[in-house]
Amino acid sequence: MPADRPARAIPTPRPAPVAPARLLTAEQVADILGVTPPTLANWRCRRHGPAYVRVGRLARYRVDDVEAYIQSRTVPAHVAPDRGAA
Repeated sequence: MPADRPARAIPTPRPAPVAPARLLTAEQVADILGVTPPTLANWRCRRHGPAYVRVGRLARYRVDDVEAYIQSRTVPAHVAPDRGAA
């Protein structure tokens, strides 16, 4: 290689593309949760409800975040003590 020529940079490998998470609309999430879209808007203002992503001025919800919210709101069934044992 001639001395007056700069060395060529070795290209660095690009990271593998990450599959984007599927995003749901407020209407879809409202339907899943059994509430109205205005209720979701109210929850967003109060920092309540499932986590959301801002896409421009729109709110979108990741499926995993909606499932996590549902899981966090799950109340275990109450098991009554066994009163028949003697």
